[in-house]
Amino acid sequence: MIIFHQNMRVYSRNEARATEYQDRMRRVRNGIPGQTQALPNVSVMGFTEIMGRGTVVLDNLRSIASELNPPLGNNLLLVEAGQTALSKRPEYIGIAWDSAAFALSAAGHVTRHKVQWIANSSPSYQFQHIDVISTPSTAMSDPDTRGLAFVVGNGGVLGGAPRHMLIGFMHNMYTFKEARTNAYDNIPLMVSRAFDSLAVPIANAEIVIGGDFNLAPRRPRAPRAQRPLFPAYALDPRNRPQPTTLRHCYDYWMTDQQHIPAGNLSVHYITRRSTHHASDHAGISIDF
Repeated sequence: MIIFHQNMRVYSRNEARATEYQDRMRRVRNGIPGQTQALPNVSVMGFTEIMGRGTVVLDNLRSIASELNPPLGNNLLLVEAGQTALSKRPEYIGIAWDSAAFALSAAGHVTRHKVQWIANSSPSYQFQHIDVISTPSTAMSDPDTRGLAFVVGNGGVLGGAPRHMLIGFMHNMYTFKEARTNAYDNIPLMVSRAFDSLAVPIANAEIVIGGDFNLAPRRPRAPRAQRPLFPAYALDPRNRPQPTTLRHCYDYWMTDQQHIPAGNLSVHYITRRSTHHASDHAGISIDF
């Protein structure tokens, strides 16, 4: 299963940037002869750093996702996952999926409220194909905090058994190092809370979290009682984490698998090198 993540750099409803993103996703899908391989059949896509939830935003994200893989435009959830302190605006994460490759059973988010990480989720029958998940007042995000948006479902069959999966996305804060480090180290706790929130418990689900973590990759400092997560990232020719911004590797994956083959991880610079500066982050993909 191929999963894709793109940091959208404070995206709201700018049509010129949407058009630029559509062009770049088309190039990711088709590949660039002599430069990059094609990336067909993306099953799930995450957009982070979305700053609006209106019809225009939803329509633009659907169009962008459709250029990466046409079926992705048919199913999209815009999930509230944090709050920006200065403007006191909610921040959203978009998750699109191909229902032929990933059968959604639940979706939700984990937000930080009064120093506690609180998860809320709902079964899939409560959502429309295109929908918005807002934070309830009992879990309103603390200022300048970011949490986890996630979907849970069946990703096909592996070894003769249904492949239960939790796929999440996160845009970690940047401004305060202590706060972003604390959020990063609590990702395993967020995942645990996400599982606890499900109306129908799922055992032995695979975990993959993508995002812009705004920290160099390392293992989160999780208590032993929580399932360990391991960073997975593409490597440069010198076997170092491949940068996704101009200088840093901030966009990568967290999985419950300790070793992901290097050939299953890619950085897609075409989404960062854009005329209208659609993003200052490259897209990333994992074949999981």
